[in-house]
Amino acid sequence: MKFAILALLALIGLGIAAAAVLWAAFPRSIPAPESRVEGDPAQLARGRYLVNHVALCLSCHSERDWDRQSGPVVASTAGQGATHTIFSPEDAPAANITPFALGDWSDGEIARAITSGLNRQGEPLHPDMPYYVYARLAESDVMAIVAYLRTLPSIDHQPPKASPPFLISMVGRVLPKPYQAKPMPPQDDSVARGRYLVNAAGCRMCHGGDLAGGMRLNIPGGGSVTSVNLTPHPKARVMGWSREAFVAAFKAFAVEEVRQLETPRDRNTVMPWIQYSDMTETDLGAIYDFLKTVPPVAPDS
Repeated sequence: MKFAILALLALIGLGIAAAAVLWAAFPRSIPAPESRVEGDPAQLARGRYLVNHVALCLSCHSERDWDRQSGPVVASTAGQGATHTIFSPEDAPAANITPFALGDWSDGEIARAITSGLNRQGEPLHPDMPYYVYARLAESDVMAIVAYLRTLPSIDHQPPKASPPFLISMVGRVLPKPYQAKPMPPQDDSVARGRYLVNAAGCRMCHGGDLAGGMRLNIPGGGSVTSVNLTPHPKARVMGWSREAFVAAFKAFAVEEVRQLETPRDRNTVMPWIQYSDMTETDLGAIYDFLKTVPPVAPDS
């Protein structure tokens, strides 16, 4: 018993020492790039498209109306932050990303936060911010997002500061790494474009790394849903659809009457159909083309 207690104390001591070393060594020092946005119409249009309909920045950094179909963003709160998101517990509120909060940040500092997970002071963001996803965006798309965020109406609002548990804080310190610029996929390669868009849209955040679904997600205020299997397994329903039916499933939510439907929370969904419905048919078709190439995984049931 004596030796067991001594061994346990030694392990605890080693754990504390290791944690102290990691805490001191991380996060890595990652200088903010000197890149500056152009802010021309083409860049702003691309940024608006990505922020609202692909990367869905505002779906986390705004309040959402969960009494309507798929919880659309409450327009008056766009970018002001949110107490919690569908991915985060109450210890990880989403920050204000309007010019009220980011006005003093350089373009490079905002880009670093998006792709490397560090704030203006070089401190780590909560790891629920999917910067590791956005780190695979082309630099032109990162800067288009920065340019568009600059145009959001400034909202004087300060969400609560994140207060993650120690282990989550440790993960948040270790994960950030320098952004390596990625190429934009060729316009004529539909599968490559689909792969890029599946990453940019964060599909794996809900449907899993293998896109086989099965993740249970809570609907704020009541109810929950389980994400579906997106692989081309014969028993996985969605990818049994035709390309046209897949695109049409999204475009059905572009109809204003559908967008305005009131939906009981326990029968709602966290799938952002409305936001994705304004993706172009070309992009939605590219996502379908890519999903058809992923390894098939049998559904759990």
